[in-house]
Amino acid sequence: MLVDNVIHQLFIKFETMKKHIVLIVVLFSFISCKKESTSKAKWETINVNYLGDFNDIFILPNDTLMILSGLDPTFQKTCIFESDDSGNTWNQKCVDKLVIGGFSNFYCFNHLKIFSGKFRSNDGGTSWKSVGDFNGGLYYFFNNSTGIGISGFTIYKTIDGGNTFSIVYDTLSYVGCQYVQFFDNIIGYAAGGAVFDSYNSGIILKTTNGGNFWAPLPTQFKSIIGMSFITSDIGYIIINLQNGGIDNANLEGVELLKTVDGGNSWISVNSEIFNQFNTMPFECYFLDENNGYICGSALEGSKILSTSDGGKSWKVEYETSSNSHVLIKMIITSATTGYAIGTNGLLLKRIEY
Repeated sequence: MLVDNVIHQLFIKFETMKKHIVLIVVLFSFISCKKESTSKAKWETINVNYLGDFNDIFILPNDTLMILSGLDPTFQKTCIFESDDSGNTWNQKCVDKLVIGGFSNFYCFNHLKIFSGKFRSNDGGTSWKSVGDFNGGLYYFFNNSTGIGISGFTIYKTIDGGNTFSIVYDTLSYVGCQYVQFFDNIIGYAAGGAVFDSYNSGIILKTTNGGNFWAPLPTQFKSIIGMSFITSDIGYIIINLQNGGIDNANLEGVELLKTVDGGNSWISVNSEIFNQFNTMPFECYFLDENNGYICGSALEGSKILSTSDGGKSWKVEYETSSNSHVLIKMIITSATTGYAIGTNGLLLKRIEY
């Protein structure tokens, strides 16, 4: 009997300990979930004291911010802005737009050496000169000497710092390239498309030898309006589903596609982004296979969307109140930080808290 009582008491203590352990696990789970759910992101407005439209933004390795304004509020000057302290203070340099014709994008080697259009600056945008035989478009440089230039869907390569370019890919097409991305200076992708009347076509070109040779991926795409590869094999694109023409307006929408084999095959991830948010994306960026962002034009103003489940679901992180401020471009620099630029001097910085 004594042994039975001892065993019985031990059993009661054991059951009590089990309840306590379960309670502790549930408590910690609740705390963890609560902490995760209260994590928020905010896009803060940075005042640059400028009312012109921003066209492009570039982040240098030391976190120096470079911003391009193709035309100032008087439509007479093109301006370059530089900040070495995350946007707290700015250095502004402007040049008469009649000299260079205004820019839509730029490529910054550092805070002094800048390429834009067919012009080059070696003093941070104070003065410009025309160099080389490439008339302008997208740039991507592997180093100070070797780089890629894309105009429409003609791809050029330079090995002398942009003084001369040679054509490495050319095709007769209405399609133009809006996106270029490289990995390890060997594997790269260029993508774009066009939609007008009843025409809707897109293309992705791939290189596996540093841009010397390019070939189209096998899939027949509609117009590509966003591209983001997170590795040389895993990437996302957004395609415009609109068939063109007033009669096909009801077919307008977008679809998010994913590849895990370097673009040889694609799977549909989400085709309800436009319908759900009334937003037409023009840029997407994925940090990894789960976390990504979309910047797009809404019925009024613009929106920035984010996902944490690989694009299956999205939420609004930021939206402009009206068309007085429309986003032009977004760039994500880390898991917690990003920037977006727009019209009327709009500059946003993303922070998590």
